[in-house]
Amino acid sequence: MERRIAAIGGWVSIAALAVLSATNPESVAAWTVICPFKRFLDVECWGCGLTRATSDALHGRFSDAIALNQLVVAALPIMIALALWVLVRTARRITVLAWPTSAKSPA
Repeated sequence: MERRIAAIGGWVSIAALAVLSATNPESVAAWTVICPFKRFLDVECWGCGLTRATSDALHGRFSDAIALNQLVVAALPIMIALALWVLVRTARRITVLAWPTSAKSPA
């Protein structure tokens, strides 16, 4: 069960990293107010700014990323590790077709 949860987290990480790396960091700020604390109570939680910080870090703006949310220092490597773990597990499951070999052993 834990592996399944980690696999789901890995696929979500792959999707998030792909979207955030393909998106302009300035445009991410316009559509990332999904935090219920920020939206309804106007209070920033510990994760507020993490999406924008991840986008900035993926585009090489590390000082801007840390200024938005210092949690990006831990969250981004975890997301990358989960994504790599899922990709390696998936690659191991793929069977590679090989040329058929003769059944005769050399004498």
